[in-house]
Amino acid sequence: MTESTDQNWLLSNKHIRMDANTDNNPKIRRDFHIERYRFAAKFIEGMTVLDGACGTGYGSEILGQSAARVFGIDLDPGATDYASKKYGSETINFRTSAVELTPFEDSFFDAVVSYETVEHTLSPESHFKEIIRVLKPNGIAFISIPNSWGYTDQHFFDFNLDMLKSYTGRFFSDVEFFANNPTKKPSENNGIDKLTSKNERAECILAICRNPNKSQTLKKEERIDHLMADIYKNAFKRHNEYLNLKGKILYTGLNPLVKSLFHKIRRRF
Repeated sequence: MTESTDQNWLLSNKHIRMDANTDNNPKIRRDFHIERYRFAAKFIEGMTVLDGACGTGYGSEILGQSAARVFGIDLDPGATDYASKKYGSETINFRTSAVELTPFEDSFFDAVVSYETVEHTLSPESHFKEIIRVLKPNGIAFISIPNSWGYTDQHFFDFNLDMLKSYTGRFFSDVEFFANNPTKKPSENNGIDKLTSKNERAECILAICRNPNKSQTLKKEERIDHLMADIYKNAFKRHNEYLNLKGKILYTGLNPLVKSLFHKIRRRF
């Protein structure tokens, strides 16, 4: 890509790909994303870090100000090409990869950052399993989710606090949760505060995860089979949910006489 082509690509993808250091998106949204990377950067000085689903790479660059090395991965080759040209350096490297099937060896990273990624995957379980595979036993992970945003054309799962707890609790023994909200006013934590009953309806929720449960790790050669099996399991579950919902909608639309006949037939069988 030339610089002009880079900008055209960024503009044409601005609804799904943000470079928070450009003004293509509202400042409050850009700051919202930047602050959670700055939050993670406080914990990773001198570490080797994975930025999973790094997008355009602006977050990897922030992490690189503290970390010894950063590897940013994204499934979109357009994003990693853009990131390499704008933010790549001797210590910040980008490559095209899914978080569920990274090319890295076991226990390679001191820290993994995966912000608003798991809701996009077809297999959240594989996502977490790969994170703990590449993390060192004393490693730390930073995970964030959009909190109950619903299904979208990009979100396959509607994550909320309970769902996040169910996954992080399986794969880590020490997890802290934080509320993450956009803010117009500078503050000490810039919109990131410890989660309480008063702020658990936050726009996003961020988790700091320690002590990965390495017994849940898959071998590299086992990953693709597990991923495909889980994708099919989730697809059939969603399909059955659709069929049940379709049946309920059809039943609700029946007039009272037809409903009465329907119940009489059911009782006979």
